[in-house]
Amino acid sequence: MMLHIKIAVVFIWFALLGSANATTITVNPGDSIQAAIYASSAGDTILVNGGTYYEHLNVNKPLTITGQNMPILDATSSGCAIVVSADGVFLKGFKTINSGRWPNDGSEEAGIQVISNDCIIEGNNASNNSNGILITDGNNNTITKNIASGNLGFGIKLTHCHGNSVFENNFYRNHGGNAYDSGTNRWDNGTIGNYYGDFNSSEQRCTNANDNGICDFSRAIPGGSSIDSHPSIYPLNF
Repeated sequence: MMLHIKIAVVFIWFALLGSANATTITVNPGDSIQAAIYASSAGDTILVNGGTYYEHLNVNKPLTITGQNMPILDATSSGCAIVVSADGVFLKGFKTINSGRWPNDGSEEAGIQVISNDCIIEGNNASNNSNGILITDGNNNTITKNIASGNLGFGIKLTHCHGNSVFENNFYRNHGGNAYDSGTNRWDNGTIGNYYGDFNSSEQRCTNANDNGICDFSRAIPGGSSIDSHPSIYPLNF
C-alpha cells in the first residue's frame, strides 16, 4: 500500500511540474508561427497577433494556439494552411485562405485539416480555400463557432472518422457542398446544430412553427447516415 501511495505522489508531482513549466510564446507579424511551434513544448500556449502570415503550419504537439484579432494564414494556392497532426490541440481565432492547388479542386487539402484526436477547433474562419475544414481519420474532436464559406469543395468534410462533434458553425456558399460526412459523427449538441446556406427555407423542408430559429425537421448530412437534428434557420452569431 505504501508503495502505491509513493507512486501516486510521484505522478502528481510530475503533472504539477509540467503545468508549472508551461510557457506562452507570442508571435507578431514578420515572425514565423511554425518556428514558435518548433520552439514550444507540449502544453504551451502560442498567441499570434493580427496580421497576414504566408505559412503552412503543422501543429505536431498538444498546444493551445490562439489568434488575436483574427490573423490571416495565406497558403498561397498550395497545400493546407493548417494541419493539426497532434492529439489534444486547441486552435482558435484564425482566418485561412488560398489552400489547395488553385484552380484545381485540391480535394484532400483545406484551410484547416485535422488528422488527430481530441482536438478543439473553435472560432476560426476557413473560407476561400479548396475545402474549409477537413477531418480525416480524426476522432472525438469538437468543431464549433467556425465559419466556412466560398470554398471550392466543401465547407466541412469528415472522412474515415467517428465521434466528432460539429455544432454551432456557419457553412454556406461552398461550391462542392456545405457539409459531408462518411462516418458516424454528431452534428448538434442536443439544442443547436449548424447553419447551412442550402437548408434554411420551407422549400427545403426547413420550417419553424414555434419561431425559435431552429428547423422543425432534421437535415441529413450527405455522405452517410449522420444528421443534424437542430439546424439553424439563420446564420449564427458567435
